[in-house]
Amino acid sequence: MKHTGKVTLLTAALFALSAHAVAAETTQAETTAQPTTVEVTTVQPTTETTTTAEASLPTSAKNTSDVPNEVVEQKQTGIVTADGATYYYVDGKPITSSWKWTNGRWYYFGVDGKMLKSTVTPDGYLLDNEGLLVSGGWNYSNGQKYYTDAGGKIFRGDWKKIDGKWYSFKGNGVLRQNEFYGVYYLKADGSMAENEWIFDKYYNSYFYIKQGGAYARKEWFGSYYLKDGGYMAKSEFIYDANYKATYYLSESGQYVGGKWLEVNGKKYHFQMDGILDTNKWIGNYYVKSDGAMARNEWFFDKNYGSYFYLGEDGKYIGGNRWFQIGGDWFYFIADGQMASNRWIDSYYVKADGRMAKNEWIYDKNYGGKFYLKENGVYARNIEVVDGKRHAFQDNGLWIGEVPEAVNYGNYKNVVFLDPGHGGRDPGAVYNGLREKDLNMSIYRKLRSELEKLGYTVLTSRDKDVYVDYVTERSEMVNKTDADVFISIHFNATGVPGANRSGVETYIYEPDPDITPRINKVAHDDPTRLSESKRLADNIHNSVVSVAGANDRGVHGSNYAVLRETVKPAVLLELGYIDSPEYKKISDDKYQNKLVEGIVTGLRNFYKTTK
Repeated sequence: MKHTGKVTLLTAALFALSAHAVAAETTQAETTAQPTTVEVTTVQPTTETTTTAEASLPTSAKNTSDVPNEVVEQKQTGIVTADGATYYYVDGKPITSSWKWTNGRWYYFGVDGKMLKSTVTPDGYLLDNEGLLVSGGWNYSNGQKYYTDAGGKIFRGDWKKIDGKWYSFKGNGVLRQNEFYGVYYLKADGSMAENEWIFDKYYNSYFYIKQGGAYARKEWFGSYYLKDGGYMAKSEFIYDANYKATYYLSESGQYVGGKWLEVNGKKYHFQMDGILDTNKWIGNYYVKSDGAMARNEWFFDKNYGSYFYLGEDGKYIGGNRWFQIGGDWFYFIADGQMASNRWIDSYYVKADGRMAKNEWIYDKNYGGKFYLKENGVYARNIEVVDGKRHAFQDNGLWIGEVPEAVNYGNYKNVVFLDPGHGGRDPGAVYNGLREKDLNMSIYRKLRSELEKLGYTVLTSRDKDVYVDYVTERSEMVNKTDADVFISIHFNATGVPGANRSGVETYIYEPDPDITPRINKVAHDDPTRLSESKRLADNIHNSVVSVAGANDRGVHGSNYAVLRETVKPAVLLELGYIDSPEYKKISDDKYQNKLVEGIVTGLRNFYKTTK
């Protein structure tokens, strides 16, 4: 730490100056003398005040040169000022490196003969700006502070107690100020600091000086911590071996307690007494072994025996919801635990928590296999997997492979349902209703009822996604062994104040101005057209009858899904959402009647199949 040096106390010797009378004949004679010095000793600082020794006085001395008896030329003797300097001449020559008593005072003349001013003489006396010896006590010279005895001699010891306070002096007698000397600090007035805070500009730090003057190290003073070198800790972590805990000292030097704090881009939590929290939950957040909040990372909590994922904000992902991480989907229950080896509705999460997709899984609870499709939903009814047709129960449990020879009359009881619009295409939007949502509601109800009856149901979409209506939907159904294609829609006039209602059904009617893109052969096939008409009549009449809907008839149209589909195809418009009818078609009970009518009509279609 800082300066080094042995702490000693000088017992200063004091001196007093005395004048000697000198006789004079034709000129006034002056005497010269060298002030005597007293050797000093040093001791360690004690509580005892240093005693002041009696000072010896500079002794007078005559010039040693004898004056001959014969008459000689008189030479100059006394004070001489030249070139801004003061000299003392004896017999025409300046005295050098010696004291001179003149005019009732002592003066010192240096090696060049000049009178010394504002300095310390070689033998340790302090002269003021006029060259006079200073009085005893505190004195200043050239910005430096000295302590002198009654005779003007400076104190050159290590330590000295003055008026109950300790002071330290350099070898040249200059008082130490605003600096460390060993483990001690000398303040602006030179006194040794005790029981107080000090700020040292050289070290740019606060220090605490204890009783006796030594600085504190590796210890607390209130909310502040002094490090090994005595420096006050600030803007940093410290580990206290006594408490076996880590703390953070703020810019002000006080420890942070009872709150979160961000340091270098990481967040930490501290207890009320300042101890850094580690390896524990803080509400919905987790702090790791280094105290940093876990973010965007997995964490295994052995107490829960489960994995958790901490998001960007540090909170665990919970709330019984799906969350995508690195391209995979995971499910987290309410308290944030990752679900594994279990079903989440129609989805399955594996041992590593990932949602199963495009793969078989075996569930020992059911004692059988399941196939999870690309979207993660388990396969039901008839599904092609790896080029083979498989049959599944409604709950997804695999039954077995389906031979290609299986045929139910002329048709295979496979229905392709097309909920119109979806994704960025909402369809008609009126009265707070979106057509795509109504279409999906009818589709889900219809699918459930058909599957209960043993039908295999295929679809263009089973969630809110966009599917192009020009060719994509037709391409989907054309690749399957579906018997029929049913596109589900709701109508709108687009005319303010219109009061239309009811159901209308469409089948394909060629338009010479619009030619098929992908269905250039079967679009006008007589069998397809007649079966489409028969399908439309059965469904339309049944819906009108069961739901009590207004009959708006069966019509021909060149809609893309009817034109490009190679299967018997119909498009249903089940009501108007921009008329007062919107209240009825948004009602769950009425929707159930519409579905019942479609199912009845479809069953009648299959019953009359030749």
